[in-house]
Amino acid sequence: HAFDGDVARCRVAALELEGAPQRDAFLDAARQLVSDFETSPAAQLLATREARATAARDAKAAKRAAAAASSKGAAPKLVPKSVNFALQLVGMLRPVGFGNMQGFASYAMGPHSLLFGYSDDRDPNGGMEGDEMPLFRLQPKVTVDVDM
Repeated sequence: HAFDGDVARCRVAALELEGAPQRDAFLDAARQLVSDFETSPAAQLLATREARATAARDAKAAKRAAAAASSKGAAPKLVPKSVNFALQLVGMLRPVGFGNMQGFASYAMGPHSLLFGYSDDRDPNGGMEGDEMPLFRLQPKVTVDVDM
């Protein structure tokens, strides 16, 4: 170790100092610092930066490859990069009224969401021909998000 060489060079034989306890204390402190750093926010930030840099390099390489293939007349690949599914539940309460009171509330749970509304615009006379508008309507929706 370089530390051992420095200690041997600086040692005064008359004092009978070996430096072993100081070396052991230094190595223990260094090992503790390294083990603490691996779980620290600074280490996580460095790892995130490295992952982003790798992803950016890969994206640039893929873009260059696609441009090169396109310049040679090859058709672009239509393979989606990601496909996400989400569920949305929509409910609407429509009592009889003149439409002067309305309100909506929504709640998102990741990609899924709930949306409920209130509007007092249902015509008491059944203005539309045929079936009367229901008081409460519940409509599930499935969303497919394809990123290219």
